[in-house]
Amino acid sequence: MSTEICFDSDVLCLGTLLYNCEYAVIFKYTNTGKIPLSITDVRPYSDCIYANWDKHTINPGEHNEIIIVFRPDSWGSFSKSIKVHYGASGGTKILKICENITMN
Repeated sequence: MSTEICFDSDVLCLGTLLYNCEYAVIFKYTNTGKIPLSITDVRPYSDCIYANWDKHTINPGEHNEIIIVFRPDSWGSFSKSIKVHYGASGGTKILKICENITMN
């Protein structure tokens, strides 16, 4: 048996945000597998992003969330990816946030 994860959305487009302000978004997920699931690591592909998640295992059918906090460090289109590692079998999922960054 393998672990399975389903995110409510794996891409969050946030519209227009301000440069150098801190924002937080939440990716909600469900363990859709038949065995307990744990998120083993969350790796943003940018220095302006960090992740916070519950390190505890969740049972089949249970829900949890990953909180992504970021501070856009450039103007214009902003698209960043976050790699989620889960389960003993080494599953991965790519999440993405995108928006347009303005000065004010």
